[in-house]
Amino acid sequence: MATLGGQLKFRESISARLGDVLSMMYIVSASLKRYQEDGAHVEDLPLLQWVCEDSFANIEDALDGVLRNLPARPVAWLIRPLVFPLGRRARPPRDSVNGNIAEILQTFNASRERLTATCYVPAEREQALGLLDITMRKVLESQDLEKRVLQAYKDGRITSDHPAERIEQGAATGVLNATEANELRELYSLLLEVISVDDFESAELKMVKATNRKKARGSNAVSTQAA
Repeated sequence: MATLGGQLKFRESISARLGDVLSMMYIVSASLKRYQEDGAHVEDLPLLQWVCEDSFANIEDALDGVLRNLPARPVAWLIRPLVFPLGRRARPPRDSVNGNIAEILQTFNASRERLTATCYVPAEREQALGLLDITMRKVLESQDLEKRVLQAYKDGRITSDHPAERIEQGAATGVLNATEANELRELYSLLLEVISVDDFESAELKMVKATNRKKARGSNAVSTQAA
C-alpha cells in the first residue's frame, strides 16, 4: 500500500487478493470462535482443521500473487523473505481430512447435529430437503441388508444386475425375509425419487423448439421494421 498509494484502487487484482486474505482471516477467526463456543469437541476437529488448512493455503496463494504482481519489484523482493521466511508451507487439506468430513456429513452424529443446528430440515417427504434426509436415514438403516444382498450376488445365489430384481430374487431365495424385502423396496423407491429429473416427451420438445423459432422470427421482423 505504501508503494502504490492511490493507484491501489486501479490495481484491482492486487486489491482483490488483499481482500481475499482478509476474508480468509475472518473465516478462520469465526470458525475458531464457533468451535470454542460449541464446547471444543474433539470430534469436531476435522471440520475446523479443514477450514484452517484451506484458508491458510488460500492466504499464501493470495499473498504470493500480490508479491509476483507488485509493480515495485525491488520492494517485492525485499518483502518476500519477510512474508515467507521459511518459504511457502501451507498445504490444502489432505484426502484423509476430506474423508473424515465426508463421514461426519453422511452419518447422523453429534458433530453433524451441531453443524446443522440452525438449518431448516423439513420432515415431510414432499419437500426436497426432507426427502433427502429421509432417504439418507433409510440408506444407513439398510446397510446390513444391502451388504447381505451383495454377498448373495457374489456367491451366485442372486444373479440379476438390476437392484430391484435383486431384491425380488433375494426374497424368493430366502436371502431376505418379507419384512426385509419390503424395507429395501421402500429404499429403492426413495432413491428413484431422489435421482429422478424432469422428463419431457419428444413432442413437447419439438413444440418448444417451434415456439422459440416463431419468437425469433417475430423479433427479427420488429428489428427490420425499426431499421
